[in-house]
Amino acid sequence: MTEDRIRLGQVVRDRITGYEGTVVAITHWLYGCTRLVLQASGLHEGKPIESYACDEPQCDIVNKDAPEPAAPRHGDRPRVSRHADPSR
Repeated sequence: MTEDRIRLGQVVRDRITGYEGTVVAITHWLYGCTRLVLQASGLHEGKPIESYACDEPQCDIVNKDAPEPAAPRHGDRPRVSRHADPSR
């Protein structure tokens, strides 16, 4: 594993493939594997480049600056009522 913990929003590079992108998801698997989903910036033939998943230990941090997590923009869930079931 890298010395510094990789966080969402950081730019990392996969040492094996050279794919570089922003970490958009981090998943922790049952038997200890941590996987990162990277999204490259830019286009290929006018289309967004497909995201790429790899293991955390094979990635190096390119840019340590990561945006601060956004505050939740939602409130309490509204109370939902249910109409009575129709009767025959």
